[in-house]
Amino acid sequence: MNNRVYIIFGKSAAIFLMLFFIILPCGVLAAESSPSVPPDSPLYRDLDKLVAFGLVEPPILGQRPYPRSEFARMTAEAMQKLKEREDKDADSFLQFAREQKRRQQIEIVIKELSSEFKEELVDMGALDGERMRYRVHPFEESIFYGKYLSSAPTTIPPDNGRGSINAQINPLADYDLGRHPIFGTLNAVEAVARFKTGKYFSGYVRPRFEVDVPRDADMTGHVYVQNAYGTFSAGNFSLKFGRDSMLWGFGERGSLLFSTNPRPLDGVWITNPTPARLPWIFKYLGRWRYTLYGTNFGPEYEKKWAWLAGYKISLAPAKYVELGFGHAVQIGGEGMPAPSFLDVLGEFSGFRPAGTDPNSPNLTNHTFEIDLLVRVPQLRGFQIYGNMAIEDYWKSIKKTLIQGCSYLGGIYLPALNSTGTMDLRAEYVHTNPLEFRHGLYTDGFTINRRLLGTDAGPDADTLHFLFRQTLSSKIWYGITLDWDYRRSNSYTELRNPDGTAGPIVKTADGPTEQRYRGLADLDFKFHGNLGLHLTGGYERVKNLHFVQGSDCNNFIVAAALSINFDRHFAFAAN
Repeated sequence: MNNRVYIIFGKSAAIFLMLFFIILPCGVLAAESSPSVPPDSPLYRDLDKLVAFGLVEPPILGQRPYPRSEFARMTAEAMQKLKEREDKDADSFLQFAREQKRRQQIEIVIKELSSEFKEELVDMGALDGERMRYRVHPFEESIFYGKYLSSAPTTIPPDNGRGSINAQINPLADYDLGRHPIFGTLNAVEAVARFKTGKYFSGYVRPRFEVDVPRDADMTGHVYVQNAYGTFSAGNFSLKFGRDSMLWGFGERGSLLFSTNPRPLDGVWITNPTPARLPWIFKYLGRWRYTLYGTNFGPEYEKKWAWLAGYKISLAPAKYVELGFGHAVQIGGEGMPAPSFLDVLGEFSGFRPAGTDPNSPNLTNHTFEIDLLVRVPQLRGFQIYGNMAIEDYWKSIKKTLIQGCSYLGGIYLPALNSTGTMDLRAEYVHTNPLEFRHGLYTDGFTINRRLLGTDAGPDADTLHFLFRQTLSSKIWYGITLDWDYRRSNSYTELRNPDGTAGPIVKTADGPTEQRYRGLADLDFKFHGNLGLHLTGGYERVKNLHFVQGSDCNNFIVAAALSINFDRHFAFAAN
């Protein structure tokens, strides 16, 4: 990012750090330590329903995943509010439950959440039962995966004249938390284990064994860890270390910068799990949540062991609004000058210790993100949201907004119909040619060649539509429609007569890869211990791999069978 951007954001970063040290010791008394709920879990959709019907104070959506304790806290809140409404006079309650089907749907959601988080609800006193100090789930669940994918990955053009990137996309199979999109057949199994020891520490492990049968190569096997982390919590303070996902923004798949597309990151996160209010008169500003993070790209990144660090701070001044500001900086790595403590502190906060003069050394890559959500409770929680990523900044505001920023905009209706069984989401993404690219960090904003944010990649436009309907307490289905438009043009930056940076102009036209895609999902639950998720999809591609006239049809068929073994292996003690 251009040096001048620090003049704009340096003071904001300093204010954030000051607020962090204020928020750290304050806030509500949080529940005991617990692992996070995976960000692709359908439980987030269940929570959206309760928020839409006014049974839960809206959580901070711009920072996920949530710990299980937060889900339990919000479930207890919904249970209490539903009971209070039942205890009111008949006319008031009948007005609330005018449609019996709506009440049935709410009860289905609360039953699902209270069953999933029963232990946490018992330990916080919201349900009857014996509070336990130690809870161990050594073999909670196994998930068996089978997938056939006829789509080979597309490589994003590595250099467009304005920066480099080393990334592949495979949109039929992206947004799967970094699991391999094999061109051919994939079979895999994952196991889930979690535990808590006392009030302050918990852990989560999710190993994966995979057998790949590519269409153009020999069969191979892999064993790796999808998730593995520990969490220390005290009051409303949480420190997580290990491998886990991080999502920003309000879209189901995340934001422009952090999404469900890459594998979970290896690092450390500090946050307040429960949104808190500042003390004194600042409490009127609303509820805050912060996250400080430092993650490592590992040995496979071009600058081995480079770091990605920064922060996100979110403010909900009212139930109707949420604001967010985030910062990401790539720093260090083999072949890069070793940063001093002052360098690390300054770059992390948003200042550049070397100075902001255009001739000062630029040995890091910074990106900032701003997001906004407006909610309309009267329309059953209708949301309209936007997300802006600032990749580069110039004196010209017009040039910055057009050529240095990328945008995501969307709407979400968590209760499309009056009963809440249907929901609808629509999103549009536009990325500039510089997004995710860099001159020094030539692998770009990726890990293991997967984009950390939107899989649109640089210089692209996409549309995304998602409709889902719950048919019963055990069955729901979803339909996804997407359109992608990715360019492979080349660019250069002109110079003004006074020597300052001029406009970025196109120097060569490249083929445009277009994709039209449809996916259908069907989810079953059987007796609470067995679940089956089926996926089928078709994609029409024009100019595949950015080759003019190379058109094709792609398909995906996938199934995931989950078996819960918790009743056989879980144990608790005091």
